[in-house]
Amino acid sequence: MGSSSPQARIPWVDTAKGVGIILVVIGHTLRGLDGSGVLPFGWKFVDAWIYAFHMPLFFFLAGLFLEHSTRRPLGAFIDSKARRILWPYFIWSILQECLRHVSGDSDLPLSRLWTIVYKPVMQFWFLYVLFLLLVVYALWRQGGGTWRTFVILAFFMNISMMLGMNYGGWGVVYQMGIEIPFLALGVWSSAAQWHAGLPVLRPAMLWGGAAAGYGIVALGVALAPPGILLLPVVLAVIGIFATVLFSEALRRLPSAAVLATLGVLSLEIFVAHTICSAVWRTGLGALHLNAAFLQIGGGILVGLAAPVGLHWLCKKCGLEILFSLPDRRHG
Repeated sequence: MGSSSPQARIPWVDTAKGVGIILVVIGHTLRGLDGSGVLPFGWKFVDAWIYAFHMPLFFFLAGLFLEHSTRRPLGAFIDSKARRILWPYFIWSILQECLRHVSGDSDLPLSRLWTIVYKPVMQFWFLYVLFLLLVVYALWRQGGGTWRTFVILAFFMNISMMLGMNYGGWGVVYQMGIEIPFLALGVWSSAAQWHAGLPVLRPAMLWGGAAAGYGIVALGVALAPPGILLLPVVLAVIGIFATVLFSEALRRLPSAAVLATLGVLSLEIFVAHTICSAVWRTGLGALHLNAAFLQIGGGILVGLAAPVGLHWLCKKCGLEILFSLPDRRHG
């Protein structure tokens, strides 16, 4: 999530972010309806398939541009990431928890809301962990470490954690350990420049490769017994590269601009979509309109469209600060 620098832009990335944020909204819409009786049979399989790779995808995409962005001075790098990632983390965590408190859904007392400083709430763990991993990488590189060593250490941390190594009592460290190999994979992919060959692949290869990859993830989710070492990482990597192929194929279609727009606004959608979908879900419930297509389809559509509309309105009203903290030094 977030925009990449124009110098390092990769054509299919915005489309991949669009695919990813749609999966995020679908997953949260389905989970928000758990227990409502409107979800179809097999929804938990769809949920497991989505969660096998959709968040690793965003860490991978962030890693693609990380080496380029860490060439800036460390202070400027951290300042930029804090304005774009940490600021909306705090704004929207507070806003969402206050609304959940009013509705009676939150078990976090407002007097304890300050604990989001070290303990992320709900989906906002992603922004918190992403910011920390980006800063860790910047500190590593500017301290003289190489990207190759970082990649090795990232996978070592993930494997050692799965083997039961104790990294202390702060749960965020374990979430970082889960996601760090995918950020490292993005760093490695950027250095290898393998994606430069994507534009020359024929559509049949792209569609076929994406279908095969997604199919393997589905089989792994459906058939593999739990507890197999490295299986979550393998399935996530396959899902990521299936999405890369899928996104390159979609990018060539006339309607790709819609997906790319969703990708550009993926952070804005991410922070606001659960509130928008919850309002939709609650409103339908109050009207006793519980048809599955309204609750599921409408929830997904509102979760995507409403944050885009809110972002547009904020820009018109000069309230972009709701989504990012502007840098007054540059304008």
